[in-house]
Amino acid sequence: MVYRTVSTSAIMVVAGVKPAHLLAWERTKRYEIRKEPNKADIEKELHVEVLNKLQKEWDEEVKGKWTWRLIGDVKSWTNRNHGAVDFHLTQMLTGHECFRHYFESH
Repeated sequence: MVYRTVSTSAIMVVAGVKPAHLLAWERTKRYEIRKEPNKADIEKELHVEVLNKLQKEWDEEVKGKWTWRLIGDVKSWTNRNHGAVDFHLTQMLTGHECFRHYFESH
């Protein structure tokens, strides 16, 4: 659980969730290419394009800069093969709760 003060963008990046507008855009494109013979290649390109759009939005986001400093590269974060996100990691990545005292004192 995190405070309501965590920006939507930051918590979505931490959780690895695409924003609804990018998810809708991606699904529209997938529908448009559903009968293409090279569908698999186009889907790989589409995945990269969505991550690039997400990265651009993440870089331009005003809120959640603490999290942005820790998770600057969305592609690396979402494609990692290790490390589940749990309570303590979420708290640390958002600068909240059990780590707040540490952050305020240093």
